[in-house]
Amino acid sequence: MNALTDDKIKLLPPHNRRSRLRKTIYIIVGILLPAALATGVIVIFYPNVLLDLVIKPKLEQLIIHRLGKRYVLKMDSIYFSSGKDSLIIIGGGITDKEKSTDSTMRTPIERLITDRITIAGLDYWKLVLQKGVFASSITVHSPIIYLHHGTFPNSPEDTTILPAFLPVISAKKIMVDNAQIFLSERAGGAAHGFHGGVHVGKASLVATDFYLDEPSCRKCMHTFFSESAMFHAEDISHVDSLGVPDAHVAVCDGNLRDSTLDIWTAQAKTPIEGVRQVGVDKVTFGGFDWDAAIFGKGLHARTLTIHSPQISLQNLSDIKSLPRNSQGLKASDIVPLPAFVKN
Repeated sequence: MNALTDDKIKLLPPHNRRSRLRKTIYIIVGILLPAALATGVIVIFYPNVLLDLVIKPKLEQLIIHRLGKRYVLKMDSIYFSSGKDSLIIIGGGITDKEKSTDSTMRTPIERLITDRITIAGLDYWKLVLQKGVFASSITVHSPIIYLHHGTFPNSPEDTTILPAFLPVISAKKIMVDNAQIFLSERAGGAAHGFHGGVHVGKASLVATDFYLDEPSCRKCMHTFFSESAMFHAEDISHVDSLGVPDAHVAVCDGNLRDSTLDIWTAQAKTPIEGVRQVGVDKVTFGGFDWDAAIFGKGLHARTLTIHSPQISLQNLSDIKSLPRNSQGLKASDIVPLPAFVKN
């Protein structure tokens, strides 16, 4: 059939063959040109349509791919500023919709909500052309983070860290302002009320000259890719299973580039048997391994300095005698570590 058709075309006069080719080109141009014009109009004059039709669905798929189908991405609204130089997300968050109590079936993230995320000084065309997010500043306002024990799903070694449509994230400054963090020691902590764990009343993070791209990320072992990264936290308390605070830290400052961590005014009630209260004016960690701490592998440092410790013992009559077979105590028996700091 094709051979017959080709033979018929060859039998046509040259001008007829050219006219048929010309018609084919016109048809293709007639289809592609309106589509290109429509895309151009949307990109230039209606950028928020691009967010709803392209970027938002890709972000939703990214959350499902990284955390599982149990998690949903919530955004009350997402839009560009009038000059397309800022991207604003109102009421954004990630939620575990199933709230499983089985730690083997859930990630450490139970819920993350924020009032507002502002990406200012945005390079709009690099975002449209899928080159990445290039901005002067990224600010996360008043996030509330609920964490619990769990593990992230296993992923192949070739899994990329950044999504394919955002291969680079770059900002002169990244700020997390006025955050609250709840780390529950019980399953379903946020779902059933906060019962036992760590509560951070106020926290902030500032990273300057941040640049992360997929190729360099695979070749580098560092967690943070910035000239400096500092965090500040206040009103850190540990609450027991009855909801009673038994430890408190006034201020905690860390510098992730200088590998330092400073803790001011730490107090604990009855940390071990025989001790009524412990207080420390300041604790300084030097050469602190932030990668190990962030990924839950414990607290590791080259130097540890404890300034002005105060220890109040129980009355002698209240101290229970140790059993005869209590020899060979482990360090964790003498100074019990919280479950999320195992080393």
